[in-house]
Amino acid sequence: MALLLALPSPNAIPLSFSGKTFGLYIITGLFGITLSYHRHLSHKSFKIPKWLEYIFAYCGVLAAQRDPIYWVSTHRYHHQFCDTEKDPHSPIRGFWFSHIGWSFDDNSTVEKCGKPNNVGDLEKQPFYKFLERTYLIHPIGLGALLYALGGFPYVVWGMGVRCVFLDHVTFLVNSVSHIWGKQAWNTGDLSRNNWLVAMFTFGEGWHNNHHAFEYSARHGLEWWQIDITWYVIRLLEAIGLATDVKLPTSAQKQKMAFNK
Repeated sequence: MALLLALPSPNAIPLSFSGKTFGLYIITGLFGITLSYHRHLSHKSFKIPKWLEYIFAYCGVLAAQRDPIYWVSTHRYHHQFCDTEKDPHSPIRGFWFSHIGWSFDDNSTVEKCGKPNNVGDLEKQPFYKFLERTYLIHPIGLGALLYALGGFPYVVWGMGVRCVFLDHVTFLVNSVSHIWGKQAWNTGDLSRNNWLVAMFTFGEGWHNNHHAFEYSARHGLEWWQIDITWYVIRLLEAIGLATDVKLPTSAQKQKMAFNK
């Protein structure tokens, strides 16, 4: 649906909504996907109060990348079976499959890995089960709100353009960051650090770093590796909202180094 909404020529849509679109991109992409779905829910890289956890997770729902249980389960399987036949989205089956092809087959992950059994921590929480049952209502509701505020142009920019762009930059981590870039760590998979992907994904493109230390709240481990998500987590820690923030130790880095 988001793809169809994005089809009209941008020249036909007023640009006055572009700033608000970028704001929604930050809220849903940075806070919703990279901070909440990925680093917090998938990898437990830090702890935050439950009320804030649920707010950030709901931002992820509005990104229209499925509910937290589905997203987290798929991602955990990706790490468990990284770049093997059971990986839900590995480029060993081709660039197109790893980038977006896998998302068109809802049964692909189940066929490879069986029914999800790796998200018990989320399934026992009524909030996440509610989002799983009612997932579609929420992005559709956001679209209706945008239409009420600004008509069809707001829907095109706020849902179509935003969701398609966010989908593809997220998918770049699955495809490009497993094909092109540098490997700083001996992870035994195809993960790469790709600075260009990192620029668009709030730091997720430092993907070899992430696969080496998947529990780490920080992906840009070098000072020059820009990692916007990490800066937000660090700010939350500084004001007392984030605790138990995990980072790799020197011993863990030595263990993953190529030249031990």
